Amino acid sequence: LEEPPVAAQSQRHIASKGDLERPLGASTSHAEAIAVDHGVTMDAIEELLDKDDLEEALSRIMEAENGPPWSDPDLQDARAAVVTRIAEKVMESDANQALNHLNEVLKRVSDYAEAHLQVGRALSRLDMNTEALQAYDRAVALDSSLHVAHYNRGILLLQTGNYLEAEQSFLQSLALRPPYLADVLVNLAACRARAEDMQQAKTYLVKALEVDPEHEIAKKNLERFTQ
Repeated sequence: LEEPPVAAQSQRHIASKGDLERPLGASTSHAEAIAVDHGVTMDAIEELLDKDDLEEALSRIMEAENGPPWSDPDLQDARAAVVTRIAEKVMESDANQALNHLNEVLKRVSDYAEAHLQVGRALSRLDMNTEALQAYDRAVALDSSLHVAHYNRGILLLQTGNYLEAEQSFLQSLALRPPYLADVLVNLAACRARAEDMQQAKTYLVKALEVDPEHEIAKKNLERFTQ
């Protein structure tokens, strides 16, 4: 069965919400406290990121830092969020440059799950799939709500023939109800087909088309069951 590609989407929120890019159970009071003294709030940075205004977000952080980049520990989470988004932007044209940005982030904020997710995406673009899988492993270990990391981890495992472990990753992504739900279902169908469970594979394809009736891969694969 044909399978959808690696997902490009990433989480758009940053650590101030306490449920993304953080190890489970970690305190978020440090991140939430940013900027009362500096005039830079995580809410303000998040709003700029949602608007894709990276230049203004970085400018505000630079104005608030009293010294070189990363020198203010109270602003490191905010800078990490912005630099990670910059890396995501440049990844389309230069995966190596993206990795340089992400390594800069992880030297300062090693537990930033979104950065590990983007490292996985960059490494995948460079065909460094073993290392990419390790990056996705770190991302989901730090934040199990990163549905893209689960999904992309499943893609890599499926490509290497480890369809049972891939299926578990896709099921974890499915449980988080990502916006590319039909892609997840099509890949679950591929896992079931490789396990020779054709009935369940067909069921997943039918569900995929219920979510997205125009999903070309789902339609093509379902046609194979009716030939």
